Amino acid sequence: MAKTKKFPNGSIVVPLDQKSENGIYGTFYQKVAGKSATKMSKYWVKLIFTGKAEAPKKVGGDSDVVELIKSNKNMIGYVDAASVTDGVKVAYTVK
Repeated sequence: MAKTKKFPNGSIVVPLDQKSENGIYGTFYQKVAGKSATKMSKYWVKLIFTGKAEAPKKVGGDSDVVELIKSNKNMIGYVDAASVTDGVKVAYTVK
């Protein structure tokens, strides 16, 4: 949500977001931020328009998130628990 720009070790955070058409997009933001998919889209538009933040890179789905994080440890994103594979670390589980 553009509030943290660095990991505790000082390295830059590169956030990934899934396309809003993916069911997990709405589920994730509702559970984590308490916002609907529509409200999240408006949130990002406002931050981008005011120059306060850049939106996370949009990717197609869980497999894209996992593969990108495997190749760049500065990336962070969300996936369904069933999509987690070796080579990625789970930082937080939303239930």
